[in-house]
Amino acid sequence: MKKRVFFMLLTCALTLSLMPTARAAGSPPASYTSSTGIKLAVREIPYSGIGDGVYQDLSGMVGSSETLTDAEGNVLCILDGETIDRTGGFMFGLAPAEIFDPNTGEEGYGYINKYGEVVVEPKYEYVSGFTESGLARVQNTGYKYGYIDSTGREVIPCQYNAASSFSGGYAIVREWPDNFTQALKVIDTTGKTVWESPTVTTSDGFNTYVTPIYDFNGWQSQEFVDGEIPLTSRDPDTGAYYPVLLDVATGQIREVPALSYEDSDREPTYLGRDRFRYVKNDHAAILDLEGNVIIPYGSIFNDYCFWGFVETDAGIADLDGNLVIPVGSGENAWQSVTLLEDGRMTGQWPGVYKLFEIALDDGSAPADPEPQPNVPSSWAAEQVNAAIAAGIVPESLQSKYTQAATRAEFCALAVELYETVTGTEIAERAAFSDTTDVNVQKMAGLGVVSGVGNGAFDPSGTLTREQAAAILTRLAEVMGRPLAQSSPTFSDNAAISSWAAGAVGQVQAAGIMSGTGSNNFTPQGSYTREQSILTLLRLYQMAK
Repeated sequence: MKKRVFFMLLTCALTLSLMPTARAAGSPPASYTSSTGIKLAVREIPYSGIGDGVYQDLSGMVGSSETLTDAEGNVLCILDGETIDRTGGFMFGLAPAEIFDPNTGEEGYGYINKYGEVVVEPKYEYVSGFTESGLARVQNTGYKYGYIDSTGREVIPCQYNAASSFSGGYAIVREWPDNFTQALKVIDTTGKTVWESPTVTTSDGFNTYVTPIYDFNGWQSQEFVDGEIPLTSRDPDTGAYYPVLLDVATGQIREVPALSYEDSDREPTYLGRDRFRYVKNDHAAILDLEGNVIIPYGSIFNDYCFWGFVETDAGIADLDGNLVIPVGSGENAWQSVTLLEDGRMTGQWPGVYKLFEIALDDGSAPADPEPQPNVPSSWAAEQVNAAIAAGIVPESLQSKYTQAATRAEFCALAVELYETVTGTEIAERAAFSDTTDVNVQKMAGLGVVSGVGNGAFDPSGTLTREQAAAILTRLAEVMGRPLAQSSPTFSDNAAISSWAAGAVGQVQAAGIMSGTGSNNFTPQGSYTREQSILTLLRLYQMAK
């Protein structure tokens, strides 16, 4: 995993906008708030996290081996780096990997689970990590791109000559139907074209060419931000290039000629909030749409920007140039804070010798300095205890509250709630080929849950947020407390699967489920045990 750690004295003349909460001696602040109102929580983490509750224990590495552990340090597997080489972080239980078969000499790219088992066969020339859309970008042996889900199914066939990863519910793809025709499109997670670049027709006297007016070259660094994506336009008079901003929802194009650049220069990267990362003579700066310098050249590190923050030589700054998390020297300053390419920050506090993760704080998950596996997070403890007192939490789920819930565990909570509220045991049953769990059979018998295909249920599969929303709405229905129809109003609505959109709108309007910060729902994100318990408690309180 690429990362850059900096150890610089705090000398940059950026405006300080630092509002840390109180802390114990020798420990870092518990949270920060930027001048734009974005809150960050500081959490202690035992090892270097690589997603989905999987950690990398660097101290356990031998040679080229890589030890993967859980949050308690228990070894999940050891990758030897020869037959399996992990190439990205975990999401939806899978990580991209380069896989070599010593028996055949063949190698390719596929996906492994946290135990080092190959889940998606290495039949691809290239694979990316999964994004919050639930899809990963893959390239087949014919060098065409498409998208798969976490079961390995090609949701969008490999048919594109070039493609970006999904972000904000959209991806950009390029097609060459023939040697003379090109098309540039924006697609949603179903593969539907939601926007297509206008084209221009030219001729060289022998052939006629149809090419898009706009181009998209930054396949790795550009993302959709608040429904906008930068494209490239060329000034026919000067030959210079400049970015334009496409608003996918409206199809509107905003031209940004003040940020023009030459063919040999690096394309500006859009960061949101009308800010671009602009590179000149190999030095990066943050500029606004008029070309005004917000953060000066030479002070910006790496290509990563998320949640509206960038890494500078003095620390983490927001997009207005205000320093939020300073990096300096001494016992009261971070010695390092790093933006990682998977959308996380980590840091080290002097004298503590522990690793900390700095993440969005949306009010639902403030930091617990030393998380206890059998104790709920501080923000959830009161309501979890209330749910236990109400008798709607099975004893088997009264531990490991921050662990991602499985599909079967959510069924167990749903059954406990239904039978407590109705005072009757569920008599209906439905069978699956991969589980005899009676709670799954009961919920399926009521029509509250369904399988994943071929008679299977995938009981140990990680529950997603949109699955939880769908189950909650059906559960409310069979309990005689149907939720009012409503449409979701999240910024990432486009990432919500069509079958779940109505349910997400219903639980949002009813106050049963809320977002994950920045007005996002993160539909394919995991759902912890304590989050599951709290939402079922709200349904219980509505049904009383």
